[in-house]
Amino acid sequence: TLFRESGNKNGIANSLRGIGNVAFFLSEFTEAKKHFEESLELRRETGDNENIAEALRSIGNVLSETGNHLQAHKFYKEALGLSLEMKNKSGILSSLIGFTMVLSSDNHFLQASQILGSVETAINTLSNGLGKIDQILKEKIAKEIQIKVNEKEFSKYFEEGKKMTLDEACQMIFDF
Repeated sequence: TLFRESGNKNGIANSLRGIGNVAFFLSEFTEAKKHFEESLELRRETGDNENIAEALRSIGNVLSETGNHLQAHKFYKEALGLSLEMKNKSGILSSLIGFTMVLSSDNHFLQASQILGSVETAINTLSNGLGKIDQILKEKIAKEIQIKVNEKEFSKYFEEGKKMTLDEACQMIFDF
């Protein structure tokens, strides 16, 4: 309320993102999406590309969790483009994790495994590591893929992915 009264769009957007994250963790996806969309609208008004990309990924995560993978793909792609433009490695990794959910839902398990391997290698170069939601999603998708394909096959492609550069992983996404 205080941010709304003062017209502080960044404060409002941050609050909406926080409420959306809580709703996401509680699996209240309709509520989460509503808050993330409001946050995105405010971020676009302020031109804050880093937070625009974050809001896009958050909406993509909701869409992916609710089975709307084609829509999620569009949000992740826009977020990845912005993150690449800004050379925001954390944002690139978050977007790639989102894409692995889309790839897995389309039965591209081995490609998703490779991208997860690339992400795993790149995480080690981040000073703060991955955010909580990204870490949870990465672990969840890795477990889901291991269930769908045998662990040996997953490990083979995951290890191949660890040798890929982020540029190569991004190119894989753009080739789909």
